Amino acid sequence: AAREVIAERGLLAASVRDIAQAGGVSAGTLTYHFSGVAEVIKEVLEREMALFYEPILDKAREAEDGLEGLQILIDCFFAGDARTVQHWRLWVDFWSLSAHDEQYAAWQLQTYRRWRDDVRSLFALAVEQGGLDSADLDTTVADFLALADGLAVQAFLPRAPLRPADARRQLSDWIDRQRKGNGP
Repeated sequence: AAREVIAERGLLAASVRDIAQAGGVSAGTLTYHFSGVAEVIKEVLEREMALFYEPILDKAREAEDGLEGLQILIDCFFAGDARTVQHWRLWVDFWSLSAHDEQYAAWQLQTYRRWRDDVRSLFALAVEQGGLDSADLDTTVADFLALADGLAVQAFLPRAPLRPADARRQLSDWIDRQRKGNGP
């Protein structure tokens, strides 16, 4: 219930009372377990990692090759469905929260490190299989992640002029430019 309320209204507009009501519990029950909405969103995102992120990553790892795995990540993380839109809006809210709280920042950095390592493993596989240039793998991964984050912010905000399909295309085109023989 908290996920739906925060994704719909935003972190700043969602109250403990709203979340409790949506979850069918009293505000006192919620505050017994959580210090506030900020702590709730961290819990929501921990579940988000298990329910949204991990299945996508598993599917990408099962791909025939690293390039196909990267395309699966792009297609799934930049889908235009309501679930994916909510996913990114939750993360954008949490990024803002993390900018002002060391505890949340530490967890966000740990989670981002995992994301970077997972993406790096797919790029490394694509390089090993001969599909991508291997000049500087860490820089290539950093560039991809920066592009993905920037496109996510642009594609998943309300009334954004960039659509998720546009973001998918741009990321796929970027990957194509990294293929062996195409040059950066």
